[in-house]
Amino acid sequence: MPSKVDSTSHYEAEERFPLLREIAGILLGLVALLVLLALIAFHNGATWVGQRGYQAAEWMVLCFGMYVVYVLPALLLLSAVYLLRRPTAPGAVVRGWLRGIGGVLIIVAACTLLTLPAVGTDAYDKERAHLMGGIIGNFLMSPDGLDL
Repeated sequence: MPSKVDSTSHYEAEERFPLLREIAGILLGLVALLVLLALIAFHNGATWVGQRGYQAAEWMVLCFGMYVVYVLPALLLLSAVYLLRRPTAPGAVVRGWLRGIGGVLIIVAACTLLTLPAVGTDAYDKERAHLMGGIIGNFLMSPDGLDL
């Protein structure tokens, strides 16, 4: 007879270090705020969070596109809130991972959908496609990429 797997062991291990969980949540919230400030400054042409922040925002816009990039700080902030809350059940860790995977899928789907208007026309506008859906959407939808 197979032995029963104890699903509470991971939950109990996390509760041994509540301070570490809270520190991680606060740091993730600060990172979300810095990413949001860097993106706003990038679109305004300013360097509010320094040259490295400007370059990071530039790379994020290049990868995710002009609009989807603002979902990233929102997902980071939601992750920070999740870390600051105490899980109420042993299955909370699994739900957290599933929500994270769902967030990644939302970002990929949004990049792909925003690339459609630039790819759907007869004259493929590569610059507009990169601006709207970034490298991710352009790779998935362009004739040079996967051409989905």
